Formats: sequence, C-alpha cells, structure tokens
Amino acid sequence: MTMTVAFSDAELRRRAEDPAAVLMRDPRHPGLYFRFTEARPRGTWSLVVRKKWLRIGSYPELSAKAVLAALPETRQRLRPEASSPHSQMQQSIPRLLRFASTKRIWRPSRRCCNKMTRYATRYKS
Repeated sequence: MTMTVAFSDAELRRRAEDPAAVLMRDPRHPGLYFRFTEARPRGTWSLVVRKKWLRIGSYPELSAKAVLAALPETRQRLRPEASSPHSQMQQSIPRLLRFASTKRIWRPSRRCCNKMTRYATRYKS
C-alpha cells in the first residue's frame, strides 16, 4: 500500500525501519514516488508520467533534497509532449512562414495582382 509522507532524508531513514513502508509518495509533488528495495535502507526514486514509471535515481546516492531540487528540470526533460512530432511541427511551421515572408520566397504573381486591380477599378460602386 502507498504511504503518503513528506519527503526528507530524515523521514526516509525513519521509514526504513518500518517493514510496512514499501511505496511512498509526497502530496506536494504529484507523480514522484519512492520505493524501498529489499536491501532496506536503499530505495529507488520514480516519476510516473501518463501511467509510465520512469526511474530517476537511487537512494542514498540521490538524496531527497537533491531529487526535489532537480524535479522541475527532470519533469521538463521527461515531458512526453516535448518530444512528440506534433509539437515539433507546431514549432517549425511558424518558423518556416516567417522565413518565407522575410526572404520573399513566396509572393503573388503580377498577373494576379493586375487582374484584381483592373477588376477593382472597373467595378467601383
């Protein structure tokens, strides 16, 4: 069963003695979990993103303070929509349009503009 605790190194040392504490989470940091391994004072930090468990480090090599400090950057790096082709396309299309307009790669033909001008002058109301 998942226990809800506030992550700190002192809390992890205290819970290492409790055999019922296997999986823990912190309500202040949704998606961040700590799971004790069979070697009781050791454990694994995991981040759950869209039902996928991603291992981000092991305890005591990575302390609670270090994990909480690096959590925003880790979330940004592991965010699924940052690497999707759809988001890359959303970023590249405006860039392509800006490039085309500044380099004058695309512009309407003169014949098209002349026809419109003649039509506008001929049928003024």
